[in-house]
Amino acid sequence: MPELTPVASSSLGRRTMLQASAWTVPAILVTTASPAFATSNDRIAFISVPSTTVSCAPTTEALVLRLSGSSTVAGQLVDLSLSAGWSWGRGSGTYTSDADGVVTVPAGDIVAGATDAILTAMWADASASTTLAATKTGGLSSDQSATLSSLPAADNADMIRLSSTGDTLVAVTSTGAIWSIDGSSSWTRVGSGAASGPDQAAFLVTRWNRAAWWINDGRLFFGSSQASIDPRANSDFVRLYALGAIGVAVRANGDVWKWDDDSGYTLVGSGAETGQSQLAVATSPTTGTGSAAVWLKAGVVFVDSVPADLPVGMNAGFERVYSCLGGVAGVTSAGVRWTWTAAAGWNAIGTGAATGAGQATYLKDDVNDGPVWIQNGRLRYRDEWASIPSTADNHDFVSLTGCAGTLLAAKSTGDLWMWNQWPGWVQLTSNVAPGAGQFAYRTDGGDHDASSAYWITPHSSC
Repeated sequence: MPELTPVASSSLGRRTMLQASAWTVPAILVTTASPAFATSNDRIAFISVPSTTVSCAPTTEALVLRLSGSSTVAGQLVDLSLSAGWSWGRGSGTYTSDADGVVTVPAGDIVAGATDAILTAMWADASASTTLAATKTGGLSSDQSATLSSLPAADNADMIRLSSTGDTLVAVTSTGAIWSIDGSSSWTRVGSGAASGPDQAAFLVTRWNRAAWWINDGRLFFGSSQASIDPRANSDFVRLYALGAIGVAVRANGDVWKWDDDSGYTLVGSGAETGQSQLAVATSPTTGTGSAAVWLKAGVVFVDSVPADLPVGMNAGFERVYSCLGGVAGVTSAGVRWTWTAAAGWNAIGTGAATGAGQATYLKDDVNDGPVWIQNGRLRYRDEWASIPSTADNHDFVSLTGCAGTLLAAKSTGDLWMWNQWPGWVQLTSNVAPGAGQFAYRTDGGDHDASSAYWITPHSSC
């Protein structure tokens, strides 16, 4: 198992192709967040808003508001209006508050459009508005379109999630069909009923077999069969992550299970956070052996069953973790970026990092060794700006993925950029679903210069 311990050196020597551009930038950019809600008179408050709604489908979560600032909040009519493209699955958008002034829009009452929307609530002379996010779906596209020829058109119509490791790729449709491709083989339909959220399907390469590793109704599956975990524990799984032969999965109650070839499934801890980008793997950069599960518990980084050995007082407030063969990246809720490698241990390398899911990765190849991350919509490599061709191009990035030799990064506008050692940064397309887990790449037999990029081209309308 790798020793995750700090050393005196604060950084690794580096030869990098993602070099800082020769223009002046501030050392630290402060990340500011736009308010989630806009209100007038503070008399309407959004208590709960659906976080993920598949485009062109009904909501699966309730939307809740609360009225206040009046002697009478019970039995009040509240009128809700939606942006064009969204509609009411039931009713006309008028709801009545209960005795406590709470207004509930049940799951399914709102039908999403193809893009995000604004919902406005009106009550007397008060109003409030919020953004309703649509998780875009569409057909799977690639810069190597021939690799899609064995994927049936019927299933390649409503893709929602992608996950890749090495020369493998897993794709999940919005209806739960799951497909995979491995090396030069054709696409294989793995099963149905797959969970379609971020970090809910991956590809696991064990000593004896290679197959999709995924969640179906809370249960872990490996290929087309339930995983070999203790059946009493195989329920309520919500997230997973795989890197080569190591898999980490967490249940809704915070139990963390690890798979490795020597021990099979083992329970390594409890009380874990269960959000996106909160599982990773620390592994040897050369052999892939001695790997450890990395996970978060109340903001503390754990390595297998013990807290990571960060400098005294520094193991707190972590929000996300990411990993690749040979390195781990972590970000705190305050935007402080940390890295771990076997050679250098844990080191803080910057501030101002974006803290959302899918907004960093760890790049490890024969030239680069460090995190790539988003700061105020712009890409950074370690403590430098990424060498995107012009300053006008390095903006509006919202998510990225990649690991050994190739990176993909998407903008809120739908632009998709790719980096590998040759020719560097290039823009692949301008119409992708930019969410976490909605674009990926896979290598061609280990040749990073022959990587295939994949992305979801979203529906333009419902």
